[in-house]
Amino acid sequence: MKKLFALGVLSLILTGRMVPAHGEEIKVDFDGKKSAPGSILDRIRGGDGPAPMSLPKGTPVTLRTERDCVTVSFDAKDELVSQKIPLESREYRQVCTPLPNGGQSCREELAWTYRVWARIQITDRGPMLPWEHDVFWMCLDGRWLEGDVIDASHKFDLKWTGASYDATLNAKAGAKVPSLPDANGIEAGAPVTAGDNLALTLNDKWAEFYKGDKTVLSVQLKRVRDIWADPIVVEKEIVLDPAASTTVRFADYAADFSEKLRTGSKYYVNWRFKRLGQVSKDRWMKHRETGKAVFGQAEVSSIPTPSEAAAQALKTCWLRTIEADQCVYTCSDKTEHRQRVMSPDPLHPEEPVAACPQLVFPF
Repeated sequence: MKKLFALGVLSLILTGRMVPAHGEEIKVDFDGKKSAPGSILDRIRGGDGPAPMSLPKGTPVTLRTERDCVTVSFDAKDELVSQKIPLESREYRQVCTPLPNGGQSCREELAWTYRVWARIQITDRGPMLPWEHDVFWMCLDGRWLEGDVIDASHKFDLKWTGASYDATLNAKAGAKVPSLPDANGIEAGAPVTAGDNLALTLNDKWAEFYKGDKTVLSVQLKRVRDIWADPIVVEKEIVLDPAASTTVRFADYAADFSEKLRTGSKYYVNWRFKRLGQVSKDRWMKHRETGKAVFGQAEVSSIPTPSEAAAQALKTCWLRTIEADQCVYTCSDKTEHRQRVMSPDPLHPEEPVAACPQLVFPF
């Protein structure tokens, strides 16, 4: 629940500021109760604004504030109190005065500047999982100082304390709750040729923590097309048991392919995942794309390592990438080798061609 330092409630608008947590001794001298305008509000109000104007009776005056917000993140290794963070909010007033012809002339001017030093202190927090963060926000909007939780490993009870320009958002931890999963906890390489189809291998860095839970994988196998949009060959949502390494074999879904795989064409996978169970929140992580790979490259069962190739006095080159119409190789003598992508023989289009062999031995 949002906690306020003064007497107002306004909607949340975050800026892009991110502040790491650092330790510092906290000293406060009041219990955060609401204060009358003559005390806290006068002390956080700066003297930058002009003196109030004397306006004709009945002149309308509207106010606008510029909100200053900050996001503070703590991980398991951070100290449980953030550094002091300066927040400054300006309040503008629009003053309209009547004109002799019945219209009005309006202008906006700075009325007040409010300043506060704010920080966050966590207490009673239990163990956290390695990837978890406790993330909070604080905002100063005119005379209102606000704070709340964005994502957390525990349920937090929030309370403001402080004095004058110095305010602390105290976050007392309660029960452990699921937080967001690690967006980078699962990694995937480019798809590889597996027999007459493609396969995708994924590595899960945190599989051991998700025993008994499920991982849901959403994949789109796409073919690269130079001019038009890349067509989706097949799209699937797959439920998996967490494992350190998992291979998705697209041959299992060949009946749903929108087109046959084309030898020599490049393919990649657009994918995302979420966790289901007790450990993390049920949220999809952002879509990511794998590297691109050419379908139909011959697999080499025994490829010598660079040191083995050097010992054999051979210049051996391994495929690194494909750029435009060229195959780019890294060689055992630390040089780069390039050759044109091979195309099917027009006289024998049915014969498969390895556009870029995985291994070459140039002279």
